Amino acid sequence: QRLAQKVKDTFKAWDSDGDGFISHAELGTVLHGLGAFTATDIELLMREADRNGDGVIDYNEFVDWIMRPGQVLTGATLLSQSALCIRADTKRGAAEVQGRGPCTVRGIPAWEFGMEDCAISLKEARLLGSDYTIALWIWLEVDAMSTWVPLVGDSMWGLGLGVAPSGGFGIKDPRSQEGHWTQEPAGPIGTWMLLFISGYCETPVPGPNGTTQFHVASDASGVREVSSVPSVASGLVVSEFGCPCSGLLGVASLTLWQRLLEEEEMQDVYLWDAVRLGCVTEAQAAWLRLGRRLAPKRSEDEDQDLRSRLATAAAGKAKDNTLDLSDMKIVDADLPIVFEAVAASCDGVTCLVLADNYITDDGVTEHLLPFLGEVLAPFRLSLAGNKDISSLIEQSLLSAVPSSMGCSIDARGI
Repeated sequence: QRLAQKVKDTFKAWDSDGDGFISHAELGTVLHGLGAFTATDIELLMREADRNGDGVIDYNEFVDWIMRPGQVLTGATLLSQSALCIRADTKRGAAEVQGRGPCTVRGIPAWEFGMEDCAISLKEARLLGSDYTIALWIWLEVDAMSTWVPLVGDSMWGLGLGVAPSGGFGIKDPRSQEGHWTQEPAGPIGTWMLLFISGYCETPVPGPNGTTQFHVASDASGVREVSSVPSVASGLVVSEFGCPCSGLLGVASLTLWQRLLEEEEMQDVYLWDAVRLGCVTEAQAAWLRLGRRLAPKRSEDEDQDLRSRLATAAAGKAKDNTLDLSDMKIVDADLPIVFEAVAASCDGVTCLVLADNYITDDGVTEHLLPFLGEVLAPFRLSLAGNKDISSLIEQSLLSAVPSSMGCSIDARGI
């Protein structure tokens, strides 16, 4: 119900004239405020959404378009719902701040900072409600600062969210110097990184009692939680970002929501810009939009171990008739050689353990189901912990098991 309301609110926000349709011009206005879109980009997206070809996007078309698995524009809906969205790559973003405009930092439009550059002031300060989320695209140059480095906040009202001398993210009152920060390092140095700061207030009214969480994203692993601190800046305002220092090189955007974003939403926001800022490839972004994890690459030793286990199984010498490939970074593309080894064993493998790997729905459909259809003897298969297999596909998999022959699948943890 909450998701349906979000989609409805987004449609109303994009339909600026309230006629019940999103026109080509309205779509262009939204996208120009969220990135450097060309006329061709907007035309292609318009054609994709306008299924009946009448030149506008009606509500049903909009729902089908936005809710499609892997949809690129999910991030755009979240950015358009924000209370503040300042981006160096749009004219509107530059118009929201006072003083110097953005330049190019490591090939990306951004506000640059150094020892001689002061913080960037917003033309209008924004209030942090009882719960809030701030997203900052930043480039850090060093992992240990000699002093506190404020990234965003308001010095007059005593709000500083930034990097401590220890190298961890934290929250600090610049007037009293009182603060809390994480022990974990802030994140990768020398690359663009999206920092999420989420404040949760534990009292009915805004105040310091609560928790501030820090999440970061900078590569194909997506969004991860760094840590949290026992303090929150609810009720204070954000009026500036950046600072004169050697540790912060640039800020590409600042976005504020007056609510807590879920981790899946953070992922969508990250993927909106991650390809442009060089954090992931198009293929990696498409994979992450489907909610799938990217398998870490196996080392040479791990590859050798896998080949050795498969060869032993194929020779009919598997210990206890079990081929254990758990937690070996197995992906869909590995499954054919796995099943070839099982078939070559001539019933020397009666138990296959594929737990805690990276098998997806595609792997189940293309490889696992055909394999199970050819099983003619008792066989046990463990898929526990393959988190990228959906519950719907899991049911198809379980129904394919010929239980009358004593076959079983351990699907716990999927």
